[in-house]
Amino acid sequence: MPLFIFLLFAVLISSSGPLALDAHAADSSALHVSRSHAGINNKASSRQYAEQSGAIRLTETKRNAGSPAIAWKNGVFIIAWHDKREEIDQVYFTLVDGSGNKLLEDTLVSEHDDDFGSHSASLHLDNGTFSIAYFHKGMVYKATFTYSGERLSSGLLFAADDMLSCRVKPLGSNFALSWTERYDKRTRVNFGMLGPDSLILEDSARTALSSGTTWVSSSRLAMVAGRAGVAWVDNPTGIYQIYLSLFDGSGQQAVAPVQISNSSEKAYSPYLSSDGDGFSLAWFDERDGNPEIYFSTYDIGSVGTERRITEAAEGSFHPVLAWTGSEWGLVWYDYRDGNSEIYFTRLAEDGTKLEADKRLTRDDQGSHTPNMVWADDKFGIVWLDERQDDNFEVYFMTLYP
Repeated sequence: MPLFIFLLFAVLISSSGPLALDAHAADSSALHVSRSHAGINNKASSRQYAEQSGAIRLTETKRNAGSPAIAWKNGVFIIAWHDKREEIDQVYFTLVDGSGNKLLEDTLVSEHDDDFGSHSASLHLDNGTFSIAYFHKGMVYKATFTYSGERLSSGLLFAADDMLSCRVKPLGSNFALSWTERYDKRTRVNFGMLGPDSLILEDSARTALSSGTTWVSSSRLAMVAGRAGVAWVDNPTGIYQIYLSLFDGSGQQAVAPVQISNSSEKAYSPYLSSDGDGFSLAWFDERDGNPEIYFSTYDIGSVGTERRITEAAEGSFHPVLAWTGSEWGLVWYDYRDGNSEIYFTRLAEDGTKLEADKRLTRDDQGSHTPNMVWADDKFGIVWLDERQDDNFEVYFMTLYP
């Protein structure tokens, strides 16, 4: 089986693991129809990013880490992942300063006395605390810590029948949820708003987003001005495409599903983010004969121009966006060098490419599944890497202006 076909199949099963709770706090900026930031194509377009810290190995698990998540708050990076150092997958986190120095030993997050693994750590932030959500035995749990690493609380956050994956974002005092469930021998994406004291949503509080007649992948959530955006993959027309829907703060659907991609083949693995004015999406797409990264935007009632970002001879996968306040950073992995390597580029607000692709990793072994956050004056990037010990470990680097 060709490598990129195998990877596409893997994405349909789970594009980024069972649970992801985005590592950025809800955006309180106003939502506007126009998307403009003065000077973005002048001063910003002349900026270059240098590989500041190099590749720093964070874990020594010897037993395959997975799904790294990263956030930045109070002058530290919070980095979480899962691994099998104790035979069964458990969730861990550490704290790292801006230079890549570990400030805390790997700290266990998941605490369950059973034989089921805990997967797919992800983050949301408060001023004095942060929370790590994770997937265990078909349910979502959340543990809250101080920035010194002290555990404050742990418990069940959300449960739903036949849940396969879930994404969570704080929205006011509530949680916005999008999850994939088994449905009539296929899968379906749903949205709901969970109150601070609720654990299970009633059927009347759920909105089914996908057709339920096909296999769909995990969804993505982002927030703008009290609205939740949800992106996912579906193929009601016979070709997998990227779709987006919006919900207000009470969980009512404000914008019905909108098709974002217009691929003649298949589009997969959407990443949804916000610049404070509207929504931006990146995904990989087969319309060019092999998977390439594409970008588009959405404001109320208006889908932006699709822009092809990569021109690699082999497949490009797993795009992640981070907004700096004036431009986008985009990171992904691809196979143009004969094995999987991490790449980075910069985009204007509308997706116009501002510099050539920058290769971040250089090793004969594979580098996969990057994640990224903007940290005041630099990007923090984590990924999985096989360069030592023949198993995936979590690596970290920073990119400064």
